[in-house]
Amino acid sequence: MIWLIVATALYRLWGAWAIDLVIGEAYYLSSARQLHLGYFDQPPMFLWVIWLTKTLTGSEAPIILRLPFILMFAGATWMFYRIGARFHSERAGLFTAIIANIPILFTLSIGSWMQPEAPLTLLWLFVVWLLMDVFFGPQKRSDLKSWLLIGLVLGLTFMSKYHAVFLLYGAGLFAIFNKDARKWIFSPGPYLAIGVAAIVSLPVLIWNMQNDMASFAFQGGRALGDQFRPEWLLRMIGGQLVYMTPWIALPALWVGAKALFKGPTATYPSDTPNGMSFFFVMLAHGPILFFTAVAAWSDTQFHFHWQAPGYMMLFPILGATTAILWTKYRKTMFAWLAIGAFLSTLVMTVLISHTITGWAQDFFPGEEDPTSGALRWTELEDYFVQEGVFEQDNVFIAGVFWTECGMIDNVVRGKLPLACLSGDPRNIAFNIDLTEHEGKDAYIAAVMFSDQSVINGLLPFFEKVERVGEVTINRFGRLAMKPVRIFKASKLQPNHELESINAKSFDLMMLPRTQISRLEGTLNAASEINETVQLFLGEQLVGEVKMSGSTQSFDIQPLRNWGVGIRVQTLRVETASGVNVLLDSLKTTVSD
Repeated sequence: MIWLIVATALYRLWGAWAIDLVIGEAYYLSSARQLHLGYFDQPPMFLWVIWLTKTLTGSEAPIILRLPFILMFAGATWMFYRIGARFHSERAGLFTAIIANIPILFTLSIGSWMQPEAPLTLLWLFVVWLLMDVFFGPQKRSDLKSWLLIGLVLGLTFMSKYHAVFLLYGAGLFAIFNKDARKWIFSPGPYLAIGVAAIVSLPVLIWNMQNDMASFAFQGGRALGDQFRPEWLLRMIGGQLVYMTPWIALPALWVGAKALFKGPTATYPSDTPNGMSFFFVMLAHGPILFFTAVAAWSDTQFHFHWQAPGYMMLFPILGATTAILWTKYRKTMFAWLAIGAFLSTLVMTVLISHTITGWAQDFFPGEEDPTSGALRWTELEDYFVQEGVFEQDNVFIAGVFWTECGMIDNVVRGKLPLACLSGDPRNIAFNIDLTEHEGKDAYIAAVMFSDQSVINGLLPFFEKVERVGEVTINRFGRLAMKPVRIFKASKLQPNHELESINAKSFDLMMLPRTQISRLEGTLNAASEINETVQLFLGEQLVGEVKMSGSTQSFDIQPLRNWGVGIRVQTLRVETASGVNVLLDSLKTTVSD
């Protein structure tokens, strides 16, 4: 078993050394430059690990930053082995661990990259191990200690990724359906565990309460949609099969379905504890079915890894089935595992080698190469050095979309403040208070959006925006992606000061993570009136102004109207009588 852990870890270390940070990792590194209690789109555990690794080592080398995550998956491989062995036999444990290391998703992404899935996988399996103690025995500690430990590890799992709720859901369903486990419904133990998990998870809740439940709203919003899109559903089904590799995913789903139909107390496959395979299926089906179904109405894009915790709960059943068939069909089972491992390794080696050299462009030319997302924008760094940007005072760097902002950060690396001037800046918005940079200039790099789109999007916040340069990103002498265009924006202006508006409403452009804390201005009417005028910011009534005459000043401190990304706040005037009252002048004070 040790040979498997060592061999797979060495392969992952090679990949971690060979390629630079991919888009998601660069974004997460940017997010982790500052230590926060919580973060926008994920719980904080893995980002704390990145921050701690960078702080202790003083290095941002990809292999150093990825090392803790590779070690975590090495630990997860051991847990796969132990769970499979406990389920059936030592051979089944070995096969379970081998199966877990075959899918491309587990070997390349979850097992190698600095993402939330590595700690999630390790801690999830640890919770499963502890639940096996209380549901199936033998009891290694008192009931109280067992449930307290489950609560502790469950809380840490939730601190890794919100997927941990499926552990609670699956274990609860098993307790309902399995007559031997049903006694725990009436025991204080599980509820004590939930309480401990909630306490451990408090940083997530506190951060969300401090930031308008932003993380919960973002992740919950991804499950929303208003129309049935079968092509999205088919994309999700096909994508997860590719990520899990069909030669693992399809057999795993097959044995999982058989275990489900065998029932909650059945022994399946043979020589396994009663109901344990059903326990695994209860933990597996939630993530698989939920995230697959959501894709039918929500554009989940290419997040085919969301089902991974569900699939990995089917691996012990597949491992035990393989061990049973091994005695009779050894050559067939060996060929299946060997060919599967070979094909996955071959695909990943091809991907890694192309990412390094770009050799496949000779055979498959085209503008869009997804592996370009693993290239460091060294040429952009060279531009900033040559232009002396890093030496300038009163300057910050920015991007205009979160994926590009992460790649820019991988060049800037803390030399200057980094902003993500986007409607979707995600975690990066929380690393900078743009109101503290009023009057400063910014250098902005962009790839995705056109020049005019970038300039138009930035002009509401700066006195002037102009394109000043362009760099090409190369890989072994080949053009690897679209050029990175560079803009200079002069004098950031987070506040607004306007005269002669003469309108019933006015759109105010807001920077990321800001709000209007004060509104000052004047109202005009065509004739003298005596009426109460209401001012709305969006749909929120922010103040009432008693108007006596044709002109009236106002000074209002609105309620909280904070938002994460760039957005429009519309200030409008309304009167009960319908008389025409217009905004004349306006001055806003913006805060974080």
